Amino acid sequence: DKQIKQIELINVENIPVTRRYLCRPNFGNRVGVVMEFENSKQTCQGLGVPLPKGPFRVYLADADDQNEFVGSDAIDHTPKDEPVRIRIGYAFDLVSDRVQTANRRKAGRNWNEQDWKITLRNHKDQPVTVVVEEPLQGYLNWKILKKSHEYTKKDFRTLDFEVEVPANGQTDITYTVEYTW
Repeated sequence: DKQIKQIELINVENIPVTRRYLCRPNFGNRVGVVMEFENSKQTCQGLGVPLPKGPFRVYLADADDQNEFVGSDAIDHTPKDEPVRIRIGYAFDLVSDRVQTANRRKAGRNWNEQDWKITLRNHKDQPVTVVVEEPLQGYLNWKILKKSHEYTKKDFRTLDFEVEVPANGQTDITYTVEYTW
């Protein structure tokens, strides 16, 4: 009576994943570690079925070939043949800083211009690629006037900068955005 029983739905081993580093303003100065894979039968035997919303735990074989818990996240309902993205935690040796360096506005005009600088510091002994998801004010018309790195427009209010950060070094991303309304 009034008991809860947790049942393991799927136990799939050796899923090939892509490890990525993700930087978002809501992470603070931390950089997230994200594992991504395609939920398809071609990826791994046992996948390719709808995955229900719920917890997702990630284990990795250690030096003794024993499973070691490396992180967990919750996923939403995911149909077959769709990507799954799991944030398993934050990188200890990657740091980000995001600063607005200027804000220009003229009285009586529906116009605003902002300068932003994102600094990524890598304390690892090898270079890494970091994806920086940069939010914009989507309810306004915007235009990027200047940029230090190429970006892709993820949606109407998000830019993705994919940058290489050298070993024991740093990379600065700068851009100027103009908003009109």
